[in-house]
Amino acid sequence: MINKHNINKVLNKLPKDKVELEKVELALIDDMQSAISEIQKDAENLAKAEREQFDAVVNIRKAIKVAQKVDQTSVELAKKAGARGDKYAKLIGKARKAAEALGIKGDIKEVKQLFKELDNLDQRAEKIIDFNFNIESVR
Repeated sequence: MINKHNINKVLNKLPKDKVELEKVELALIDDMQSAISEIQKDAENLAKAEREQFDAVVNIRKAIKVAQKVDQTSVELAKKAGARGDKYAKLIGKARKAAEALGIKGDIKEVKQLFKELDNLDQRAEKIIDFNFNIESVR
């Protein structure tokens, strides 16, 4: 038979279960709020990393364009220097003929020095002209 004591006993149990269920629900909500906060921080960090990555690529592209212009200018300069070298090589030939006509054997000091400078100039110009500028050559 159901008496008042048994009813109270059952009713006393119900709120406790309900309180425990609410505690579990609140704990889940707290966990979800923490997860949301962590995910938002991760998303902010990823957005920042993405911007930095994009900026780095833009800077690399700009640097490559500048390097290509420098390379092009250097090659043009080297070709002009090479052409000037040809002119001075002819001067050496004339000086040698003039010295020979005067009976001077061997090269005079200025011919030797000019020849040495032309050789250095030609080597530097060749290095610049032969340099194949590309991404692989600068790694």
